[in-house]
Amino acid sequence: MVSTFRYSSTETNPIEIPVDSAVVIEIGDLVYMATDDVRNAGAQADQTGEEANQALFAGNFLGVALVGSADGETKDILVATTGVFRFATPSASYEIGDLVGASEESGGTALEDQQVESVLRPENAIGLVEKATSSATSVDVRILSTVFGTQIDHKKYYTTAAMSDAAVTLVADDAYNQTMIPTTPRNIELPLEAVSTGLTFQVRNKAATTIAINVRGAGPVTIASPTKDETAYVWCDGTTWYGMVGSNI
Repeated sequence: MVSTFRYSSTETNPIEIPVDSAVVIEIGDLVYMATDDVRNAGAQADQTGEEANQALFAGNFLGVALVGSADGETKDILVATTGVFRFATPSASYEIGDLVGASEESGGTALEDQQVESVLRPENAIGLVEKATSSATSVDVRILSTVFGTQIDHKKYYTTAAMSDAAVTLVADDAYNQTMIPTTPRNIELPLEAVSTGLTFQVRNKAATTIAINVRGAGPVTIASPTKDETAYVWCDGTTWYGMVGSNI
């Protein structure tokens, strides 16, 4: 991606941050922290799915590059940690306060450096829409640097989805509240732990009889098994999924 000055308005609170000599960063790139230096979104290792890529990037999101860094350069660059920036987006309509995350490039193996798109879960977001648009190819975004602890009111964005009566694999951008009416025991596979830091789900079993839903992490390991009139609450610390089961209200 070529350098593009994307700043629109408000204070940017820039910081100086190191860049590895082999990393190329352009002005306007979305960047993340990789241990002790900054990298562009497209440099992140592929997590084999758009939602997983978005979730990992959002968890390490630093801000927007105000200065570029060519191949071989080792000088620190300035990165904006706050502010409103205008990014490219797939043609879409947005309302003020909508969540946006980094877009995946068409090849499906890396994120775009300077493009965003709508996301459902706050855990996948790197900012909020600043100005409503209709069928737009660019959108103004108030960035939220998770590295500096900027928080979104998660509860405001939690939604509910009804799962089909079948085995289900959840992704990081699926709705927080999941419901199912199973007619036989079903398995629900949770997203990979490495891209699920801070991620939570509620799984409500609405079966008419005593039938279990097995909510499973990697392995697979069963984390919780709500049965009729029960709900599982599961959460992840980036290494392990945990869960508990309670009665439906």
